[in-house]
Amino acid sequence: YLLIVVVAIYCVMSVSSLYIFHNDFFDFAFALVTCGFAIQGCVKIYVLLGRVTNMRKLFYTSLDFIKVFEWNERVCQSFLKYEKFCDICRPIVFLFYSISGGLLISFTIVLSIWTRSKLLPLGIVLPFLDYDSDIGYGINFSLLSITIIYGVIGIFASDYCYLCTMALACGQVETISILCNDLTNHLEHNRDDDSDQVQKMIRNIVMSQQLNKNYMNILEDCFGIHSLAIIVSSMISIAIALFVLIHDFWINGIMVIGITFWQISAICAVGGVYMIKVQKVEMEVNETKWYLLSVKKQKMFVNIIQNMQNPVKPSALKMVLLNFETLINCLKMMYQFLMLLLNMSK
Repeated sequence: YLLIVVVAIYCVMSVSSLYIFHNDFFDFAFALVTCGFAIQGCVKIYVLLGRVTNMRKLFYTSLDFIKVFEWNERVCQSFLKYEKFCDICRPIVFLFYSISGGLLISFTIVLSIWTRSKLLPLGIVLPFLDYDSDIGYGINFSLLSITIIYGVIGIFASDYCYLCTMALACGQVETISILCNDLTNHLEHNRDDDSDQVQKMIRNIVMSQQLNKNYMNILEDCFGIHSLAIIVSSMISIAIALFVLIHDFWINGIMVIGITFWQISAICAVGGVYMIKVQKVEMEVNETKWYLLSVKKQKMFVNIIQNMQNPVKPSALKMVLLNFETLINCLKMMYQFLMLLLNMSK
């Protein structure tokens, strides 16, 4: 509840600051950039509260997948590999956001002392309060510092959660490859492809594909709007921050650019790695020696191949695919928006 209150106060400050600073180019731009985090905060709260059922369903779907194939030692090793990867990423992601938030506050304090002016870490202030007075400045600075601390926790939690869910998706796709490899090994040593064992192995492959597709659809329902909010708000924030930096040195703008660019890069990179994994597994499925099966079972395996050729791709509400190509397109759009702002300012 405290997190919701902090986000609500932050949103009120963001909207009111756009009006307060509408006559000041630099302060208005700073407030507009800061509004991007307000949008993200609202979306994260919405996902947390409005997608509770889907989040629970996502958890149980991933759990069911692991339970179904826990008998396979190679599958267990695969998921342990991704678990270790997530354990390695957790302190790295947390330290990045923590250091960024700490530097944002520290640089503001140092510059305030150096220039003997009342600077704030973010470009928003409380309405109906004189932000130039000592009391108003102290209240705004304290409130924004608290907001940054909670923001670090919230952004880390949501981003790390998405990273873990995508790591599980990679483990599921890798399971399909492992099961197909097991089928090939069995067929090479047992030509009796009409056995119940072969039927069971094919059924396991089909089941793994169905569970993975269901998991990815639920994942899209949970995080689709979250990914879209990050991409749109971050692109606008980066373009405006770069525009201000061209006209005047802005240390806090550099920090904002670093944080928002990390967010876009992270979600696009995670989606890109997943699709690379899918394409690799698709090739491995095609290399399965399914020609050793009976004609009836060969037709069944053709359906498996076709299913791998039409995976559920990670996206932002089906509007934008999350991959490396999207990251490049985002950079192009940011550049175009920046050029538009520069032309308008002439």
